Amino acid sequence: MEMIQLDVGESSQAIDRRQPIRSRFSGPLTAMLAVCVVATATAQPARRDGPLPSPVDGKLVAKLQSPYRVAVAGKPLRELLQNIADAGDFNLCFDRRLAPDQPVAISADAKTVFQAISEAAAAADAEWVAIDRVVIVGRPAWVQTVAGAILSLPGGQTDTPATRRVEQIAWPRAATANQAFAAVLESLGDRPDPESLRLPHDLWPATRWRGLSPRLAALLVTAQFDRMPSPSATAKLSSRVPLKSPSSLAVLYPSGRHSGDLKRAALAADPGMWIKGSRVPGTLLLTGSPAAHTAAIRAMIAKTDPAADNVVDLDSVRFTLQLRSTPAANVFEQLAMAGGRTLAIDEAAVRACQKRVSLEVHDLSLRELATRIAEEVGVVTDWGVAELRVALP
Repeated sequence: MEMIQLDVGESSQAIDRRQPIRSRFSGPLTAMLAVCVVATATAQPARRDGPLPSPVDGKLVAKLQSPYRVAVAGKPLRELLQNIADAGDFNLCFDRRLAPDQPVAISADAKTVFQAISEAAAAADAEWVAIDRVVIVGRPAWVQTVAGAILSLPGGQTDTPATRRVEQIAWPRAATANQAFAAVLESLGDRPDPESLRLPHDLWPATRWRGLSPRLAALLVTAQFDRMPSPSATAKLSSRVPLKSPSSLAVLYPSGRHSGDLKRAALAADPGMWIKGSRVPGTLLLTGSPAAHTAAIRAMIAKTDPAADNVVDLDSVRFTLQLRSTPAANVFEQLAMAGGRTLAIDEAAVRACQKRVSLEVHDLSLRELATRIAEEVGVVTDWGVAELRVALP
């Protein structure tokens, strides 16, 4: 029996059994939902000490899979991409030698953030990739070189102030490249004279990067001029060398339903690449050029379901549920996310779902739990392929 404590408050987009889950239907509440999951070994997800190794942060993958539906015609490329990044709440790095004002259009079809970026980049004959916690858009060869340089950054056992993530690195609109690089150094506590940094004069848009390491941010800034910090783990960030990438890199990827597409995409980009299972369970080791890795990353994101590891089967996993004065809408939200669905409450059923529920039930499936809560507040539930719908009878 596994005890899971779930807080019921604001919204969360995907279940993580190690984190509190909050619902968008109410403000913070003190009510706690205690769930005991009783299941056979085949029904329970495998335990992991942490996320599988991946070149892309899992939260960024989830953001790129979020829905995005905006019709755009003739909007400047950089402005459009920044709008998408702001809406999706992720970091963006835009190649300064890609024409920022070229007009692009994206259709109004239902799509994900991933698809919107792909459509905008293709319209500008550009390429993009997501690595670590940043989306990089630019000329194909430049994007691949920057990606390879990032993938080869010292990390893992190297723990220095330059490799630790910082809360924010930012500079204002019309900042020079020297001022942008100074902002990176300031995140380490340095106070450099921007004019001493000797980057070409250039005026940049306002930028705010969150959760990046200073070493990665320094690479993104200097790569705009085909330079990069010295790859030595002990060198100062202001020590720069020409931007370059290894011709071949070995990188771990999480395996899953995207594995076939990942291999095909990497092979199309680099016929000399090779891929095999690694010693780390649940992962693949891809060895190939930076082009192979950028293609593999896009294929992985396109087919990855961020909530897949957390989805509970509707009928096979059994629960014991204890509720104390919890709004029914919050419980439905919890059950929908556990089943890998979104929650849709009909307008006529909203008032009923605001009713608070106190009960204790044992050995019920997700489907049965939803029915039991629905009976308490006078509504009905319907589990569809993509959503849990709540309506009046």
